[in-house]
Parts: sequence; structure tokens; C-alpha cells
Amino acid sequence: MTVSEMLKVYNMNMDQFKSYALKKGYTMPNTVTDEEHTSTSYQIGKGDKSNVLQYTFEYNNSNNLLSYYTSDINEIYSIKKQLKLLSFSLLRGNPSDTPLNVFYGNAKYFIFLRAIEGYEYAFLIGISKR
Repeated sequence: MTVSEMLKVYNMNMDQFKSYALKKGYTMPNTVTDEEHTSTSYQIGKGDKSNVLQYTFEYNNSNNLLSYYTSDINEIYSIKKQLKLLSFSLLRGNPSDTPLNVFYGNAKYFIFLRAIEGYEYAFLIGISKR
């Protein structure tokens, strides 16, 4: 998934997000709702080759979060390159640190890349409004 595609998905409403996920082949929808937000996730692939796309919609719509989980390190390298090309600035962390935990930003968005230990997926990419 590219950064541009993630930003496009981030700007969708819940119905558009669900439609997008299904058109892209994601399955196994899971929705959790409470007083403050609704979080819906979809999975594509199986086992260590699966990815998860999750969108958390805040009811006050002030700070939604798009999360993308992947186990593909090459996808992380590609995203780092794309962030540079799209003029995102490194705000915190060192992109070569292990475990990875960095924050980028531009005038509109924050994007973070984070390694996740103890889970089937190795990396989390998140997008929220600045």
C-alpha cells in the first residue's frame, strides 16, 4: 500500500472505507463500537503474509486514525522513501533504529511507523490529522 493510497483512504467516510476494503480483497471485517468511536478492520492474506487495514472513526470527528499492519519489511522501506518524496519531515525518532518507532509530518498529517513485537504483524503504519 502506498502513502498516497493511505492518505486517500484516511479521507473516506465509514461506508467508503468498507467499500474500498472489500473491493481490494480484504475480508473478515471486525467492528468494535463504544461511546467515543467505531473501529473497523479488514484482513487480506493469511498467517505471516497477511495485512490488516483498520480505521478508527471518532464520533466528534476530530482525530480519526488509519492503521495498516504489515509483516513486509520491504513495504516499510518503500514507505520511508515515499515519505521523503512527498515532503514529510521526520519529527521524532531515527529511521534506522531497531525497533522502529518514528513520526513524520507535513502541514496536514502525522504518519508513524512502528515495529510491533509479540504479534503476527511486525509493523504498524498510522495516519492521523495534525
